[in-house]
Amino acid sequence: MTDDIEFLLKEILLELQEVNSNLSGLDSKAWSIEYDVDQIRGKIDDLSFGNDS
Repeated sequence: MTDDIEFLLKEILLELQEVNSNLSGLDSKAWSIEYDVDQIRGKIDDLSFGNDS
C-alpha cells in the first residue's frame, strides 16, 4: 500500500511539474501580447494626434 501511495505521489508531482511548465509558457506569451498591445496603442495615439512616425 505504501508503494502504491508513493507511486501515485510521484505521478502527481510529474503532472504538477508539467502544469507549472505550461503556466510559465503562458505567462511569457501574456507578457508578449501585453507588449504588442502597448505598441499598437502607441501607434493609435500617434495617429490620433497627427504624429505620423
